Amino acid sequence: MLICVFYISLNKLNYIYDNHITKLKKPKVSLIIAFRNEEQNLPSLIHDIKNQSYNLHEVLFINDHSTDQGFEIIKNQLKNNPILRLIDLDESHQGKKSALYYGAQQANGKILLFTDADCRLNPYWAETMLNTIVLNNSQFVAGPVDFVERKGIFHGIQNLEFLSLIGSTAGGFAAGIPFMCNGANLAVNREIYFECVNKYGEKFTSGDDVFLLHKIKKQYKVSFCNNTNAIVKTLPQTNLKNFLQQRIRWASKAIGYQDTVSLLISLLLLATNLLLIAILILSIIDYRHLLMFSILFSIKALIDILFMSKVLKFFNKRYLIKYIALLQVFYPFYIVITGFMSIIIKPKWKGRKIS
Repeated sequence: MLICVFYISLNKLNYIYDNHITKLKKPKVSLIIAFRNEEQNLPSLIHDIKNQSYNLHEVLFINDHSTDQGFEIIKNQLKNNPILRLIDLDESHQGKKSALYYGAQQANGKILLFTDADCRLNPYWAETMLNTIVLNNSQFVAGPVDFVERKGIFHGIQNLEFLSLIGSTAGGFAAGIPFMCNGANLAVNREIYFECVNKYGEKFTSGDDVFLLHKIKKQYKVSFCNNTNAIVKTLPQTNLKNFLQQRIRWASKAIGYQDTVSLLISLLLLATNLLLIAILILSIIDYRHLLMFSILFSIKALIDILFMSKVLKFFNKRYLIKYIALLQVFYPFYIVITGFMSIIIKPKWKGRKIS
């Protein structure tokens, strides 16, 4: 029923028209990027930043104690790119959340844009995100995120599962119950950011995106950017171990939620998939439960196919629908396993344990 609400609500999501911001006074925009050991990805990101249609006021790269050549790559770009700023995170702080906050403190723009160091940006990305702020009169904007194209069944299933999260994110905003977002693509009013950023979730080293959304939405208007020009592409995980670690890291933030809607949706997701597994086990013990399992599994699968068809159309990746049967089989086990493991395991990121 919740996915049906998201599906219907997506039709009501405001389309963000191009080039509206050029008719208005252009605000100063600070782009903030935390990086740690991203030497392979920084050159392409810098290339994309240079090609932005909107003239960014400044781009702040916050070095989170990198041990590779990432710092030198940015340093070598400073002479030819006056808007670039390179800042070292001091020894008393570490982690993406601290790095972004430190960068925001140093920023001078009225609007703060956030993305990740392993991302690729559309040339009209910054302009389109700003259009959303202006057209929707919002203080916080979440944007769509997709994976860089990779071949193979594992990457296909991973991409499909990831886009289901982004589709649910958009559906939540459209339904008036925004509950999650992705830190690879965010825009926020700087004044509102500092008003809300430390209100809760401080004990978590991650959650720079979702905790901020939960606080801001209580007092201010938030929006989702419904335009393909705003799609940010990030890298998929290279293997199953890294994939599970990432998802455990994401799920681990749920215990810190103080937002009722987000808590209920998290519990609903876990309970629905736990129910399917339980009825499957009952069906193995007693075949008379097989009909009930088949009905529930089929209803869920049909609704998911309907919803994902709309999401994949937006991302121009309708070919991924061929992987949905495989995803339906593994998804309940994956959700339940990562849900429980997020409670008992401290996941790692970039060689560090995440609290």
